[in-house]
Amino acid sequence: MTKVSDPIMIRNVEVKNRLYAPPLISNLAREDLIASQPLIESTYRRAKGGWGLVCTESSIISEKTKLFPRSMAIYDNIQVLGLHELAEAIHGGGSKAMIQLHHPGRECNPALLPSHIEHVALAPSDTTPPCALLGSPKTRGLTEEEIWGIIDDYAKAATRAKAAGYDMVEVHAAHGFLPQQFLSPFTNHRNDKWGGDWGRRLEFIRQLITKMRDTIGDYPIAIRLSADEFVEGGYDIDDFCRYILPAVEEAGYDMLDVTCGVFDNFATVMPEVYEPRGVWTYLAERVKKLAHIPVAGLSRINDGRMAVRFIEKDQFDLVGIGRGSIADHEFARKTLEGRYDEIRRCTACNSCLERIFSNKPGRCAVNFSYGRTNIWDEEHLLPSIKAKDIMVVGAGPAGMEFARVATKRGHKVTVYEKSSHTGGCLRLAASFPRIRTGDLMTIATWLRRQLDDAGVSIKTNTEVTADFIDHEKPDAVVLATGSKVDIPDLPGITGPNVITIDQYLTGNRNVGKNIVIIGGHYGAELGASLGREGKIIPKNNFAKYHLSPKERILKISDPDKVKNVTIIEEGDTIGWPPYMLMTRNIALNEFLEEAGVKCLTNVKVEEVTTDSVRYVASDGKVYRIPADTVVVATGREGNRNLYHQLAGKGIECYKIGDCTGPEKIDKAIRDANFVARQI
Repeated sequence: MTKVSDPIMIRNVEVKNRLYAPPLISNLAREDLIASQPLIESTYRRAKGGWGLVCTESSIISEKTKLFPRSMAIYDNIQVLGLHELAEAIHGGGSKAMIQLHHPGRECNPALLPSHIEHVALAPSDTTPPCALLGSPKTRGLTEEEIWGIIDDYAKAATRAKAAGYDMVEVHAAHGFLPQQFLSPFTNHRNDKWGGDWGRRLEFIRQLITKMRDTIGDYPIAIRLSADEFVEGGYDIDDFCRYILPAVEEAGYDMLDVTCGVFDNFATVMPEVYEPRGVWTYLAERVKKLAHIPVAGLSRINDGRMAVRFIEKDQFDLVGIGRGSIADHEFARKTLEGRYDEIRRCTACNSCLERIFSNKPGRCAVNFSYGRTNIWDEEHLLPSIKAKDIMVVGAGPAGMEFARVATKRGHKVTVYEKSSHTGGCLRLAASFPRIRTGDLMTIATWLRRQLDDAGVSIKTNTEVTADFIDHEKPDAVVLATGSKVDIPDLPGITGPNVITIDQYLTGNRNVGKNIVIIGGHYGAELGASLGREGKIIPKNNFAKYHLSPKERILKISDPDKVKNVTIIEEGDTIGWPPYMLMTRNIALNEFLEEAGVKCLTNVKVEEVTTDSVRYVASDGKVYRIPADTVVVATGREGNRNLYHQLAGKGIECYKIGDCTGPEKIDKAIRDANFVARQI
């Protein structure tokens, strides 16, 4: 039986174990697209976490294309020095180094191109559809001369990678980027040497490795491929196994890195928390059964036990841990040593990705040090000048992260929690019965374990008041008191058929047949969950992308349990609470449509009665909708009462997390670290 600790040969390079940290775009390159110090130092910390193979993020092979503002680049010899420092950082950490070569093709953002370059997204065909996720930029089909020029760009890039000290290169031919665009009938509408049928659509990746091999010789060349595009008009896993896999092996690629999807259905590219762990690992498993070269599989694997199982059951040759490797750089070492419960798991919140699309440097919601220089690494934490007795009020992620870091600095910290459990609002966010959000709670579970191991006292069922603080006399107080639902002032809002979303998520689930949710942002996930009651929930949300929208409507399994759910929202959008991200919002709105949830926007609620809700629609007319149960899921406000009570008392006091205003997990962790490192 193969073990996760066993070495593996990729062409002529030995990788020391089967744990692979795949490429993740970080937006951390300098403005000149050369590796920055934060990128180099973050890469080193990741590499020394026990990984067998680490791949640096995708690097563009031409100045004529660009997807992110500060992508790495490998199209000019001046960039080799920075690439060398990255490769050296990986080797210094004890891992083998791979670099990913990238041309986004139609998924380029032309607005980022230099002024002397044509501002257009280059694609296989003039009729290649533009990418809607990126605002449908103008596309232009490549000429024969341009195709050969791009192939030459890949070969030159591989030469630079080899000169910079990388052990291997990977061609990014997945997620809808240019090589995949040539493979796919969805994007390749040519009828010449480069397209028209499967034999000709495969020509680009054949010529690519031929030119690269002629240039760099006996050197490992991997390829990352989407085994299923999950898009109407594209190829699926059957096509992949029948046409693409044999061609890849025959062409001479040395490793196959299996992923899936295109940007048009982005949830398939970076699975949200809504998807089960390992959501599309079955694709790599199927490929592995047919392949004769090493196969790397990945897909929201955030548990070391899963990684071990995939190798021991011979489902993959290597296990890729992408976001999990930035959530915990030592994921690999902890897995190899069997310390699975010590892994700080990725929550699949996709905050790392959202920041990049927002033109911000990459960060991890749960690992504060990722993307920052070594001065922020916990190995370099400065001890406190004077150890203090610190009271933390609130055991949510902000309060517990503060306690963890402050304790490491030498402070004595006691955490007080009003409820019977830790986790704060995360416990609510992870509790929707019929949509998967449970992994959001993993950071709270990890933090609690860290505090227990450090001997930090956590006092639950303890409400802290100003008088209590006066009695205890701590040196400093950190308020992490979270947030609460902001109840609107409406007639009937305190009626017997009205509950808040928090009450529902903490166990008050005795709701009627007709449900009205007031608040389309915080209430959207609840609407999707209730809308799925009595219906067949798909195990894999991606398979639907091979179906028409009408075919995606959920089928009823138990008519008696089906709810009639209506969401009422004053604004013009649904599903945008402060913690929501773009890609998650897209998936959530699909869930609402598929579950048959009625969403009313630009309406104002006037009254709640015992059996209905009266509202004014955008047309100015007044309507009533039946309501056995009304759930209030309007905005939230920070719990700041205690802070105001302490003002003027001369107590050293800080606010962190949602009590400063509801936000994402990453803000809670960031607030906690900033305060814990200065106090």
